[in-house]
Amino acid sequence: MVKRILFLIVIAVILIPATFLLIRYIAYVKDTSPDKTFLTPQIDAAIVELTGISRQKVEMIVKLKINNPLPFTLTADSFSFRLSMDGQKIIYSTYTQSVSVKRNDSTWISLPLSVLRQDINAISSRADQQQKDSVMYVLDATFYTHIPFKKSFNVQKIKLLPVIHILSLKINKIEIDSLKFSGASLTIHTLFINKNAFPLNFSDINYTMLIQNHQWATGGRNGKVHIPAKSNTEIDMPMHVNFKQIGKTAFDLLTKSDSVDYDFTVTLKLVTENKSIKNNKVVIESAGKLKPLLKALKKHDN
Repeated sequence: MVKRILFLIVIAVILIPATFLLIRYIAYVKDTSPDKTFLTPQIDAAIVELTGISRQKVEMIVKLKINNPLPFTLTADSFSFRLSMDGQKIIYSTYTQSVSVKRNDSTWISLPLSVLRQDINAISSRADQQQKDSVMYVLDATFYTHIPFKKSFNVQKIKLLPVIHILSLKINKIEIDSLKFSGASLTIHTLFINKNAFPLNFSDINYTMLIQNHQWATGGRNGKVHIPAKSNTEIDMPMHVNFKQIGKTAFDLLTKSDSVDYDFTVTLKLVTENKSIKNNKVVIESAGKLKPLLKALKKHDN
């Protein structure tokens, strides 16, 4: 009797994992994902969404769908991850919160991240030179667990996604519409440059002009503006200068000096169906010398 019980126990010990492996193998064969794994956790999906673009940084949220094919709940105390775009590493960080995924189940986690704007610009510039609209996004992650036979799991997700070009701005000229003792009405003739392979719409436009690092005037524009894919759109931005507030010296610099520095900052809200940049706040700048803009104005007037 004892031998029979031991025999049944041995059979059960063999059959249970064998049955699990067989079921897992069938599921593995049927899985069409290029990132499928047999027993280790995998990242089923990765979504990159921009949430804001400031002067120095690009804020984003990386959403990961983690799948656990194991027959028990997987709990990771933390994990580290590296995100590369077009072969250039832009993020290396550690997620210190615990992540738990039930057996044969999946869960989503969101990672708020920030990338230097100059890194994004470097990637998009390189893509332009190579005439590429999309680049490879590679996410490598290492999950740290307390599983006796496996203290860590390495997973990777590779996805071809569109190159995201940050909307850029150029001032073509500054036109003086009216000039009085109390102030002046100007029109800033701007050019918005969209190098993306998708159109952009934006609203809630506000702008500020600095002259020699001093605030000179502010303005805003209502309504929505549409910029087609891979095209430029001219937008006129009216602005009023109050001499009482800034002093006549600022206007003298504008009209007489050959070495006046300007800094024109535009803040707007993107309205688009593209999930990666939907409804995020963007800050765009144009800076340089005023003299070339005024020369363009004089040439236009003549």
